[in-house]
Amino acid sequence: MKEHQVKNPLVATIAAIAIAASSCFIFITPAPLAVVKDDFYGSLSPPHGEDDHPGVGKTEIDVDRAFATFHPDLQEQLNLEEFEIRATEHVGSLARRTVGNWNTSVENDTATVEGCFTGEGAVGDALCRFWLSRENGTWKIVAFRIEDELGSFVGGTIPGSEG
Repeated sequence: MKEHQVKNPLVATIAAIAIAASSCFIFITPAPLAVVKDDFYGSLSPPHGEDDHPGVGKTEIDVDRAFATFHPDLQEQLNLEEFEIRATEHVGSLARRTVGNWNTSVENDTATVEGCFTGEGAVGDALCRFWLSRENGTWKIVAFRIEDELGSFVGGTIPGSEG
């Protein structure tokens, strides 16, 4: 086999990356969506796996971890004790297995995340909308609205609303 000298290493590197990229898919979750789905909902959902059975295993929710996703202003408006009571009431809607379609809109240092959770123990979908702000590189939830069979679970002042 005859070896060929590479005259332009940059072209060779780009070609190698293009070949590798064409054979795999890379999905990048926007940071605000990760805060909502992984940090907020993840802390309010018991772990699930193939061998899990409803009602077996971890049943407690990690309210402190969910509360940590809130912007300091929201933490003042909705204190930890009040949030724990409301989250416990809505745990059937918050602890979902299946994530529906989500839309994320990011503009500068603000974001809106909206979508739904469906799954175990729920009569219908829980429709959700979160407003986030990025400060010092960290995304925090400034307000949210969750609509489920129990009604509305609202935290913070919804941007564009009065009061």
